[in-house]
Amino acid sequence: MRLGYKFLLLQATIGFGFMNVSEAGSIRLSPVKIELLDTENASSLTLYNQSSESSNYQIRAFKWTQNQGEDMLQETDEIAVSPPILNLKPDVSFTIRIVRTKPSTLIDESSYRILIDELPKPVDQRKAGQGVNIIMRSSVPMFVTNKDAIPQLSIEFDPSSKSEMWIRNSGKRYAYLSSLSIKNLTTDEEISIPVNTINGYILSGQAKKYKIQNDTWLNNPAHQYSVKATVNGTTMEF
Repeated sequence: MRLGYKFLLLQATIGFGFMNVSEAGSIRLSPVKIELLDTENASSLTLYNQSSESSNYQIRAFKWTQNQGEDMLQETDEIAVSPPILNLKPDVSFTIRIVRTKPSTLIDESSYRILIDELPKPVDQRKAGQGVNIIMRSSVPMFVTNKDAIPQLSIEFDPSSKSEMWIRNSGKRYAYLSSLSIKNLTTDEEISIPVNTINGYILSGQAKKYKIQNDTWLNNPAHQYSVKATVNGTTMEF
């Protein structure tokens, strides 16, 4: 079957350049983030095809970890999605079931990514100059956590380069940075550091490096500085 062939092809060529948005190409997703307590076993994800054509989608769950700030995805049997392959007609929605297959109480948070791939449409060999079909990939973060878990952040500057700042999360819960800035308390100048839904997540027990674009005024040892971030919706200052 053609659809089965496409499934195997994507399984072999998975990459990490995913989008993490509620609307990507022809598809709209809800919710944009899935959070479960470790006492809960299931959730759902709704896909809506907002294009004018039918589309096929492949939905998979991956274990999500970080190593020195880099995102890593691994195959997992801890999360099952049903159905894993879906055809959606135009202007139609469908709700995917997402289930924990090995439920247990947790001390450390477990993090996953639900990947939604729009499969390429069959190529009509009679038509020349069609170009290459592009697969659109969307990604939804998923977390399973203990109700008492919280993030705990600390800031440190790279001693070899003051243009780089590490933010470490020693807590048991992820930290999502929706805004980040550093302020010179002596001169009252402030620099914003770009963060988004891709680079803004710092998983439990991990750290991420952020580059300060305009760092010339960081070199004055007589000045004092502070870092401000919006973490999981709450403003924090360091």
